[in-house]
Amino acid sequence: MKTCFIFANKRCELFDLSQDVYQKKFKFIWVIKEKDEKNIPKETQKFLEKKYTIELGEYVEYYNIVKNEINSITDINDVRIVCTDENSLLIAAKLREELGIKGAKIEDINKFRDKDLMKKELQAKGIRVPKYIKLNSSIQIASIEKEFYNAVEYVGIPFIIKPIDGASSVSTELIKDLNQFVKFFKKIKRGEYLLEEFISGRMFHCDTFFYNGKVQFSAVSEYTWPNLDHCEGKTLGSLLVSKTDKNHDRFIEYNKKVLEAYQAINGAYHLEFILKGDEIVFIEIGARPVGALTSNLLLKNFSINLYDLTLRNELELELNIKIQKDLYHSWYWLPRYPGKIKNIFLPNLQSEVIYKEINVSEGEEIIEYPKSIVDAASIVLILKNHDYNKMQEDFNTLKYCKPLIMG
Repeated sequence: MKTCFIFANKRCELFDLSQDVYQKKFKFIWVIKEKDEKNIPKETQKFLEKKYTIELGEYVEYYNIVKNEINSITDINDVRIVCTDENSLLIAAKLREELGIKGAKIEDINKFRDKDLMKKELQAKGIRVPKYIKLNSSIQIASIEKEFYNAVEYVGIPFIIKPIDGASSVSTELIKDLNQFVKFFKKIKRGEYLLEEFISGRMFHCDTFFYNGKVQFSAVSEYTWPNLDHCEGKTLGSLLVSKTDKNHDRFIEYNKKVLEAYQAINGAYHLEFILKGDEIVFIEIGARPVGALTSNLLLKNFSINLYDLTLRNELELELNIKIQKDLYHSWYWLPRYPGKIKNIFLPNLQSEVIYKEINVSEGEEIIEYPKSIVDAASIVLILKNHDYNKMQEDFNTLKYCKPLIMG
């Protein structure tokens, strides 16, 4: 039996470990943060050899667990690490490198985590990225004003500031003036940040499984708004772009061009870009399956499970990619914003609501906007409609929906 460590904190239900091919050949050890332990379904836990919970998600916690477990394994070639958590990708790569475990190493992953390297790779290939400046948060308070005006001169105003290795819009803001910039630097953690040109336009994502030098599956979708807008009171959601859309094939080719520029290795990728007028501008890319509810809906729309494909790829099993269409599904996180909730409102929709989760209640007082898109939704919806035009009308309705009536 081979041993497989799984590092995943979210969307744990997408790992179907009950399959015979897994149970006959592999022992699974899951490492997860304590606060996310509830995300592993009870049914899935039945198929685990062991489960470890960690507090902070730091390298030493993972290292101690993996090192202790592999001490009793005679052949390191019988060990694999599967990681689908953005913040643990480099930890997994470092463990593979340090302990001699097969799979993606630091060099393979770093360009998908370090946003400076990420953009330089594409700039060198002539692919348009936002203008940006790299800045360390350890700068002296006296220098902040100078850095602000340097950024304004180079990237314009407003501009985005984000951690160089961040995710889920944590510690990310749209900076509109010097006062906001100074406040941001007084409250953030130490580290490196990018001061990035603000690109306005429609935001899209393309989700891919790449294998043996080719894109085996890809699907392009449109966001209601850029992710950061969800933290300012707007709906975050996603709908597939129709194959009849004039930009669909262009987006698919753009995705291939980006992956070629990165010399992509086998695995799942999540690309985000903005269409500004007729220009495509790269925003960022992750070397892991897409988050939020999109992976769940790719399973519903195409019978493609990016989490299972990631697991099979790491375990060197046959992928069996068979696309079966059941269009269309879309998902929405309706916004949470300050005020005391008097009523909760949902508009009339033409699509079937197949999932609804309400995370607020009447009488509740919301003090401030959420700090990140994680767990920021007041209401979660999944819709289904075989009529794409009607689904698109619902997409536009929910895009502007303000579900919380304050009083």
